[in-house]
Amino acid sequence: MAPHSKGHTMKLTGLQVMASMSLCAWLAIIVAGFVILADYEVTPGSSGDLQHRFPEGIEVPLAKGDFTLIMFAHPRCPCTRSSLEELARITARGGDRMSNHLVFFQPSSATTEWSRRSTLWRQAQRIPNLRVRVDNDGRLARKFGVQTSGHVLLYDSSSVLRYQGGITSSRGHAGDNYGKTAVLSLVRDGKADRSQTPVFGCSLLTPVDNSIDSRIP
Repeated sequence: MAPHSKGHTMKLTGLQVMASMSLCAWLAIIVAGFVILADYEVTPGSSGDLQHRFPEGIEVPLAKGDFTLIMFAHPRCPCTRSSLEELARITARGGDRMSNHLVFFQPSSATTEWSRRSTLWRQAQRIPNLRVRVDNDGRLARKFGVQTSGHVLLYDSSSVLRYQGGITSSRGHAGDNYGKTAVLSLVRDGKADRSQTPVFGCSLLTPVDNSIDSRIP
């Protein structure tokens, strides 16, 4: 083989090695990204420090003779889209045996329109038999001890907390889940296999300028 051909071959081999190393590095970054995303999707939020009896003297009424369901939500949490989808299914199947409330966090530094113009507010307004309200500065959330968007509380007519947790199986994924099953079982039969499940969502009491998802209008 001519000397220049040998040198040319070695140069090509070196470039090929560098290209292979670059490709491996990019693949490692992509795989790591998927692993981080997958881990995030199944990492629950804080379950808070809950009140196991319905608080007195608040603007959300306790239903007489029926169950009272309350979901707390951040209007700019993308994870809560799927929670609202499941909430719509629960309210439809629970019928008149439930009084349903959705409470949106409202920072003290923002106007009411910050919540009412959100995509999630509009989604919630389309759910029948659901009362939607604003929680100024998170006062109600603090009363109940809730810290994560999408957290559902179910109280019976005796003011006892019968279920608390999420109604999705992971962040941003609607579909059958233990939380929804527990709520519907309690409403239908008065009992369920579990009284608590993880809640998947953003931090509830988050200031306006904190980047939960600034892309949501």
